[in-house]
Amino acid sequence: MSLLQLQYCTVIAIWARLASVAVDVGYITANIPEISQLLKAVVGLQLPSVLAKYVKTLGIYRLAAGVEVGPWFASRDEMSNRNFHQLNPDDLLRQADRPVPDNYWSIDRNWIAEWNQATSRPSRLGMHFRPITWSVTQGLPEMVVTPLQQDEFLRPTAPQQFTDVEGQLGAVYRWRSFADLRHWPEQTALVCTRLLYGTEVYPTEFWSDIVVASFTSST
Repeated sequence: MSLLQLQYCTVIAIWARLASVAVDVGYITANIPEISQLLKAVVGLQLPSVLAKYVKTLGIYRLAAGVEVGPWFASRDEMSNRNFHQLNPDDLLRQADRPVPDNYWSIDRNWIAEWNQATSRPSRLGMHFRPITWSVTQGLPEMVVTPLQQDEFLRPTAPQQFTDVEGQLGAVYRWRSFADLRHWPEQTALVCTRLLYGTEVYPTEFWSDIVVASFTSST
């Protein structure tokens, strides 16, 4: 395994998660090609438990006010928007000296198969890998948290009440940023509301604790 391979598989998993939710709920409005191929590519895919939970966060989440919020899904170009600091799998493949596949989602089936084979072996380091249940479309509250940058700390904000754990984890996930608000498509900026604030968190230390906990099965 390599860091680039992990990053690549995580990006494909996020795209597949968004696609599976959009297909299940029925809010795909554009003619986006090869969605079935994208969903087939992640069959059997496992990620470290901490990242599997990260991907699982995305889904349909009902706010206390009754409004349902879903993750954005669009064309390949829009899903690789550098204004949102999103990773492009083509860049990762080139860095790994692998050819970019000639398909819409840049699915490198051999590299994904190698990843699946590696994650099926017991790890001597104790890293726990988990599959993602693609048929479950429910999102988690961390998805609607937007962090405010305060020096080297992040302060979580959200449109409704949340626990400290939800707020801090959502802030560290950084699904969105107030600084990128002008780039957000259509009405998605409405999720970014500062109704409630949570306890600030130092992201590097917090994420380190989460990763260590995933090795000790305490997450």
